[in-house]
Amino acid sequence: MKLWEVRQNLTAGVSAKSYLYKIIDNLSLNLLKHQKVIQLHLHFLMATSSEGKSQTTFDSIELKELRETIHASISELHEQMRRIFELSRFEGLKYVAIADKLNISVKTVETQMSRALAKLRERLCGYLIALLLFIINY
Repeated sequence: MKLWEVRQNLTAGVSAKSYLYKIIDNLSLNLLKHQKVIQLHLHFLMATSSEGKSQTTFDSIELKELRETIHASISELHEQMRRIFELSRFEGLKYVAIADKLNISVKTVETQMSRALAKLRERLCGYLIALLLFIINY
């Protein structure tokens, strides 16, 4: 498009192909310079903005509160349910290995995990939106 705009100014001895390459080169460099200015401006705004700092503090408070709520919710589970959940999620054991370790059936492990996850989901549903926003922003 730029080449078409300056077609009147082209001289007979200048190659349109080389002129086009030069236009692309200049436009690309201008775009990169502009993006660098935008990045510097954003960095400056984040560094000087009290809102940005308070938002970061808010995020860390929210995460700390979420972490505490998760630990409290896990500790409120019945003993066997909590043990099964911890073996599965924190130690990475499969249901068969958990069943062997606790000397119970695999079906019991499945049922207890299902109930534990339902209780945790119910207790933590209020944090779902905050967690999604945090993941999207970072």
